[in-house]
Amino acid sequence: MGPGRAILSGMLRPAEFTGAELPPQTLTWCELLESRATLEQLLDVVKDFMATIGPEDLAALPQPCRPPGRFWTASDLSDYAFTLVQHQCGLNAENEGARRLANFFSSAAARAAVLSNEATRPTASSPWA
Repeated sequence: MGPGRAILSGMLRPAEFTGAELPPQTLTWCELLESRATLEQLLDVVKDFMATIGPEDLAALPQPCRPPGRFWTASDLSDYAFTLVQHQCGLNAENEGARRLANFFSSAAARAAVLSNEATRPTASSPWA
């Protein structure tokens, strides 16, 4: 079983694929997403997550659920999350890998929306605050 198979079955956690030194209470992917303070940091987590998915797992996804080559913006995340969730609501929604990706990318898109909102919020020194 390769790393991609493990992540799609929900067994691989962030510290296991990176060898990163994390506190004893290892974070889940969704907790890791929530802990990011900037869109750039969030996109790094997405990149790390995608690196854990093997080519055989990507090939097993239904064609509409295959990810783009890279995620650059919050819009990229929300567009892909929407595609995955839309597939999950369809008649042939029995692909476990697509379901797990939909869960992850829905969380990533929600966090990106929060971060984008925080980035555009007026500050106390702003004349519109």
